[in-house]
Amino acid sequence: MRTPDTSHLRDAQFVDVYEPSEDTFLFLDALEQEATSGHLRFRTGSVCLEIGVGSGCVSAHVHQLASNQGKQMVHVGTDLHRSALGATLVTLARVGASAELVATDLASSLLHRLRGSVAVLLFNPPYVETEDAEIYFPGCSLPPVTSTWAGGLRGRRVVDRFLGQAAAFLEPQGKCYIVLERANDPDDLAASALA
Repeated sequence: MRTPDTSHLRDAQFVDVYEPSEDTFLFLDALEQEATSGHLRFRTGSVCLEIGVGSGCVSAHVHQLASNQGKQMVHVGTDLHRSALGATLVTLARVGASAELVATDLASSLLHRLRGSVAVLLFNPPYVETEDAEIYFPGCSLPPVTSTWAGGLRGRRVVDRFLGQAAAFLEPQGKCYIVLERANDPDDLAASALA
């Protein structure tokens, strides 16, 4: 399957948006493998929520995968940065999709509305192990693109906050896909998520 077109990220208005990179492409490949193997099945009208949409490449790819199964999902996405939301709209339009996009930290502001209704939850978090001082937050002096990779201690500051919310969003058979690296201790995260 073709990778969604994100050439518009070269535009000045999207200079702070994370460009798809190796982790993005691995995520796309993993999702495609899940869909091809039958582990990820889409239903028309079911909700796909992506936390931190960035360029919109992952949501656009999921739209393509669902379309290949003859299904149309409802796409919802969040990001701290309005420029990322704008980039996502363009990326999705290029594959014939749209989404409800919300400028927010993670997705807690949507929990009242989406509790127990998300079929597919996607997150490529800032997972790189860094000093906590390198973690971006609105109003700090760091460049916004820092929020796309700086994960703090064990790369888990944002990931751990996310896991505290993730289960509440998922429908009973919902699936959560998250990008991690070895330093994040994926086994510990899996045990925490299942506890």
